[in-house]
Amino acid sequence: RALCGSGDGALVLWDVRRKNPSSFLRGHRGSITAIAVEWEALRAVSASEDNTLRLWTLRSCECFRTLTGHASPVWSLAVDWQAGYAASGSAGGEILLWNISSMAPPVALMNEGS
Repeated sequence: RALCGSGDGALVLWDVRRKNPSSFLRGHRGSITAIAVEWEALRAVSASEDNTLRLWTLRSCECFRTLTGHASPVWSLAVDWQAGYAASGSAGGEILLWNISSMAPPVALMNEGS
């Protein structure tokens, strides 16, 4: 398996043995800029130029949470699956820390212009 992002905002789940896509995950309204996958739990987080992150279950290929808070396109993403946190960085220099295990709002580690 492999999970790739595309310019049209879709994530593509590939069956690498058969060399073809097995599923398309749609929801973003901008290009995918970063992806983190936890294959054991079959879940993923994606970042996009639409200023959001999305959490996905790869079992059903559905988005189960959209994270909003960035004021500009999200360009980077790091996830600590065990701790339940994700950090994302935007084009404007903003870095947000997300608790992906809860619905808590993000914590700004660095704001745009600071």
